[in-house]
Amino acid sequence: MAENGVILALAKVASAFGDDGLNFGILSLFNIFLTLTSLPNCMQSIENELLVMKGFLSQIDSRQFNDEAFNAWLGQVRKLACMIEDTMDEYIFLIHKQSGNGFFNFVKRVFNVPFVLFEMWSISNRLKRLKIELIRISQVKDRWVHMVNNEFNMVQVRSFGGNINQSYFDDFVKEEELVGIERNREKLVNLIQIKEKSLHVITVWGMGGLGKTTLVNNVYKREILTFDCHAWISISQSYNIHDLLRKLIVQLFEEQNDQNPSDIHMMDCRILKETLKMLLEHKCYLIVLDDVWNPDVYDKLREFFPENGLGSRIIITTRINEVALLANEFCKLEIKPLDEYDSYYLFCKKAFWKDKKHLCPPKLDEWARKFVKKCKGLPLALVSIDYIMKRSRIVRLWIGEGFVEERGSSKLEEIAEGYLTELLQRSLLQLVEKNSFGRVRLCKMHDIVRELAISLSRKECFHEVYDENSGVPWGEFENSFTRRARFCVQLCDSLKELWFLSKLEIFARNEDEVLQLEYLNPLPSNLKKLHINGKLAERTLDSPFFLDRAKNLKVFDLGWSQLDENPFLSLSKMTWLTTMRLVRVYNGNSICFRAGWFPNMKILVMKDFLNIDKVEFEEGTLMNLTWLRFEGFKELIDLPNGIGFLKSLEKLFLLELHVKFRSRYSTRTKTRGN
Repeated sequence: MAENGVILALAKVASAFGDDGLNFGILSLFNIFLTLTSLPNCMQSIENELLVMKGFLSQIDSRQFNDEAFNAWLGQVRKLACMIEDTMDEYIFLIHKQSGNGFFNFVKRVFNVPFVLFEMWSISNRLKRLKIELIRISQVKDRWVHMVNNEFNMVQVRSFGGNINQSYFDDFVKEEELVGIERNREKLVNLIQIKEKSLHVITVWGMGGLGKTTLVNNVYKREILTFDCHAWISISQSYNIHDLLRKLIVQLFEEQNDQNPSDIHMMDCRILKETLKMLLEHKCYLIVLDDVWNPDVYDKLREFFPENGLGSRIIITTRINEVALLANEFCKLEIKPLDEYDSYYLFCKKAFWKDKKHLCPPKLDEWARKFVKKCKGLPLALVSIDYIMKRSRIVRLWIGEGFVEERGSSKLEEIAEGYLTELLQRSLLQLVEKNSFGRVRLCKMHDIVRELAISLSRKECFHEVYDENSGVPWGEFENSFTRRARFCVQLCDSLKELWFLSKLEIFARNEDEVLQLEYLNPLPSNLKKLHINGKLAERTLDSPFFLDRAKNLKVFDLGWSQLDENPFLSLSKMTWLTTMRLVRVYNGNSICFRAGWFPNMKILVMKDFLNIDKVEFEEGTLMNLTWLRFEGFKELIDLPNGIGFLKSLEKLFLLELHVKFRSRYSTRTKTRGN
């Protein structure tokens, strides 16, 4: 993972050399400039240096290497790689902006010569400085970062098994957040501390989501001080015995602050057994085997754990009763669901964390208890949040960001789906739904895994998350965005050149930001779906952004614009729309659909028009509408006037309207029934 930033920077430099990047640069407009400067040689030197650095970092797992000097050096490498990537983005954009055939493009290039030369000069000087800094950082490593072969070989163990170590999650499960474990914790501690000095196996078992691992981890951190050595390994359904042994050995060496054997990845079963025996034979040890699915695992590992009569303990967590039987009856601890009181308390702690007393608002109490009852006492179900993601969107984003590397004749989409499959196999993502062809359609990420991913990404300088509710000022992140901001107008210009773009989504950063869409004028001519979420500048709906060259637009979603002026006269000019979804768009009191409006509309969804108390349909409006949904019209008391004019309407949904609407029409229904 340490080499990720270097790989991205290297890809950008290679992109400048490939894809005719420099060929564009040697157009007649730049011949003199490129001849007088050393830009190509500078870029080649940077690429060569990055290639060597990538090879070096690919051998290192910074998550397991704790040398402060190395980590400080690696931080400098990441920052420099980001700067190189950004500079190459500028260069590639500038070169491609000067491409294109035709008289108009020729004239534009001629008039842009001074600007382009200045930008190329600026980029060239910047790359020279970056090259000098890159060489300096390489020399710093040689002076201050001392790597011995043993350390290199140690970190190669990172590939064994592919599981996440439990210690990664320690920071995300705090002592005060644990609910309902006191009794089980006391039982487990008593089992560990029994006076018998023979080796005892303790099994903690129960269905998934009950918090077995959380309980054991909590006790493990408390009890390790009473043992001479300790280790924790996660097993899961797919495992390799040799890899598990290597993990144990690595943890035991690290726990004793000793260097790992340099040839650990080459050891056979006999040498692994001898090494493990040497580490455990004369010590009281505590070993945790987490998430064991098959009793055969322990049967294969048992011979490696010496019975030395020093009070050693092995704890196994499992959801399989057959595995639980590995322990004597008195050493089995069954975890059961939380009772109603603890379930409700845990839910309120998580759901209403801002409140010091974690009290549920009275108006939500009924729903909270229904939710708690549905979770059936499973802590994981009560506190977890799953982030649902579409396979197609993930794949496109990975490819667009340059994360997918070409492999032979395989398509980038196929390679990206391979990445996704690997994440699913490693349980970093969970499968939600497959399509009719058996491919992943939806997957989800648990919130704890998301927190882990964010933590590691921040450490790798890979990304940053801004949350206005966290109290972190925007200014702290401003530098990372400023270098992108000056490309905003150019980005909009580029979007207009995407002739085959069929779907575009635009979101405001928060509900107060006003979207300035004038730069996106006009829309790409083949755009079919447009989704805008955020406040709009005045008269935006009357601009050519919506009305010019957007004749192919069929689906339009608009949300949270909260306009004071009636938007429907402007929207009605988009006569080609077949589907329109509007959420909290208008703050007015009434809506009237005029004759002739939306002749091709088939689906209309309107939600959270909180002030609307009157809706009217004129004869001749929405002539082809088949599906209509009104939701969250809190002031609407009666049916829309003229709804009978919608002759083609097949389905009508009226949800969350004024309370009088429900009572009025439920009474009418009963009267007619009588």
